[in-house]
Amino acid sequence: MLKLKGCPKCQGTLNLTSDMYGRYINCLQCGFSRDLPEVLPQATVAAPAAHPEVKEPVRKAA
Repeated sequence: MLKLKGCPKCQGTLNLTSDMYGRYINCLQCGFSRDLPEVLPQATVAAPAAHPEVKEPVRKAA
């Protein structure tokens, strides 16, 4: 994918690509390059587990 006038150094054309190390962008005019962060899927929040009823300790009769 190309992004026109997106280079922070020269306002040149950025090329979005990937290789065996991950995704990165590079400028076609000046050679600027930057790694892109990995996009991880958001972890799903599990519903809290049902807690067993809390029982009070048995007290001995005095």
